[in-house]
Amino acid sequence: MQNNEAKILINKYKEGKATEEEIDLLLNWIQNFESVNDPDFSVAELESVSVEMWQHLSIKQSKKITRLWPRIAAAASILICLGAGAYLILKKHTPVRLAQNLVHDIAPGTGKAILKIGGGKTIILDSTSNGLIARQGNTSINKTNNGLVEYSTQTGAADKIIYDTLQVPAGAKICRLKLADGSQLVLNTATTLIFPERFIGNERKVELISGEAYFEVVHDLQMPFRVVNHDKVIEDLGTHFNISAYDGEPMITTLLEGSVKVANSTKSVILKPGQQSSIKSTSSNIAVKDADMEEAIAWKEGLFMFNNENLAGIMRQVSRWYNVDVVFKDQSLQNKLFSGSVSRFSNASQVLSKLALTGSVHFKITGRRIEVTK
Repeated sequence: MQNNEAKILINKYKEGKATEEEIDLLLNWIQNFESVNDPDFSVAELESVSVEMWQHLSIKQSKKITRLWPRIAAAASILICLGAGAYLILKKHTPVRLAQNLVHDIAPGTGKAILKIGGGKTIILDSTSNGLIARQGNTSINKTNNGLVEYSTQTGAADKIIYDTLQVPAGAKICRLKLADGSQLVLNTATTLIFPERFIGNERKVELISGEAYFEVVHDLQMPFRVVNHDKVIEDLGTHFNISAYDGEPMITTLLEGSVKVANSTKSVILKPGQQSSIKSTSSNIAVKDADMEEAIAWKEGLFMFNNENLAGIMRQVSRWYNVDVVFKDQSLQNKLFSGSVSRFSNASQVLSKLALTGSVHFKITGRRIEVTK
């Protein structure tokens, strides 16, 4: 976003006319703003606007969830009672405490998604101009203005199947993909997907090597859509669903609409909307429970969201999103439970600060390493 566009959004926000999407966009721009000497903006102005918007988003998110980070609800009620003066006092002293532990900071979304075409060409998507980026036989690959990677095929004789690979490295922004059949996917960070440039035969099969992806599948009874992850298969029966299948973690499938069949080498289950299945790598059992769907796809909407999630699971997400190593100095901290939400456009320090509000866990950032201590 250019500075003149940011100026317009800041004025729009001050007038109370900015949408939630525009507020998120502006916050992301402020956090990645590099030239503090830019004549168009003062540091004080950007800090003031940023603080106001974070307050706005915190209030908005608190209405969506039933439980907040430990002690935040109490702190918020104290601030309301004491007024703006108390907020300024807390704001003044909190950074001093954090500065002792958070030596450095890490911004999100710095990595670049990579598309490897079957013919051998590698495309760095964030560095590629919009428009046609490749053509192979009857298949065209385009990048749209909103960053969607879109496959389309012309009618004609069927080509041989050519497989492409889309890699979203740790630390990269999410990537959106439209397959040749019209199905749309969103890939989370640290995700690798293999898929055909066009679908030929009696099935549509893609392989989720590792990572997380959200699927909106165009249903076709004559050509079922299947997602393969090692020995596990998720088959679309007319569906919107999310799959989390990171290495070393259970494969979790959450169904939002329609129906899917989840199967491994020994068992299978059919999920109903609102249900979630889990398959551990060490077990053949397929566990099914009611899902928190908002939490399951919060990553796609630009949020970290946790509902009684242990700190080990939270820090795995932090590790992937910011491309950092996480070290627990006290292993017992891995089992501490947290609930709440925070923007994924935040710097790492802002996410860790919310966790640190419990008073019983602390963090230290050094380079690309986060240490977790009591």
